[in-house]
Amino acid sequence: MGDHSFNELFLTDARIPADCLLGEENKGWEIVRRTLAYERVGAPRYARAALVLDRLAAEVGASGRLADPGIQEQFGRARAACEAARVLVYRVIDERAKAKEPSPMAYQARAAMVQAERAVGDLALDVLGSEALVEGALGDAQFRNSLGAGIAAGSYEVQLNLISRLILELPKD
Repeated sequence: MGDHSFNELFLTDARIPADCLLGEENKGWEIVRRTLAYERVGAPRYARAALVLDRLAAEVGASGRLADPGIQEQFGRARAACEAARVLVYRVIDERAKAKEPSPMAYQARAAMVQAERAVGDLALDVLGSEALVEGALGDAQFRNSLGAGIAAGSYEVQLNLISRLILELPKD
């Protein structure tokens, strides 16, 4: 993943004065969810994935391999994932521009960005082979970013759980 991709901080026996409590006691997860709803779509990671996709298409097209229907299908799926993420992010940005309260749309947008990054990362690996893993190569950064995409800004699985409960209204269990 490279240096400093993820970090951990452990606090042992930390004591915080009661007057520093944010919100109600035992309601921390609600506060975190609300706060992170603003952060989830902060970086348009789908846009970087789309740029890598364009460069991959040019490279694969120059070799003539873009005529392969299987490769075309992979490119189509990756492009659709990038576009879906873009539209969902724009919807969240529109909510923010209209000063609306954060909605569960941010979780959908975040999940879509993870899918876009993974689709382009997987495509880079498929069409470039081991060359995609060479440091500094076209697919290298995208593939590495796609590995951490489901962890950064909230795990992908947590996003899916929030979507299932808050949007699809499925039971918690």
